[in-house]
Amino acid sequence: MIALISEDHATLYGTVKKAGGDPIAAGCRVFTFCSKKRIESGVAERMTFTGTHEDMDRLMKAGNHTCNRGAGRTEWDGYVPFSNGVQYGYRVGDSIPDFMKNELRFVTTLTDVLEVFGIA
Repeated sequence: MIALISEDHATLYGTVKKAGGDPIAAGCRVFTFCSKKRIESGVAERMTFTGTHEDMDRLMKAGNHTCNRGAGRTEWDGYVPFSNGVQYGYRVGDSIPDFMKNELRFVTTLTDVLEVFGIA
């Protein structure tokens, strides 16, 4: 699995977190990508990950981006939840346990990833 965050969002994440705020409420988005084989292995994987490694490569090229590997190179601490709770069987709006409420805030959409990477 590869997690991807834009440099602007990584900086915002660190700034907001250091100030005691909520990076997700501030609009930070983290996207996750895995192998095509894993995506094809089941519905939960398709619902949990943003896309495949190939999808990530296309996003990076479409916006003329480069990739700086390693969470330690940015203000982002590298935290990546499973972004939508499908692995637990929950959906936004369900009556869910408290431990999942935080992770459900990380739900991302195709529109999110296109906007963040300047493709929309």
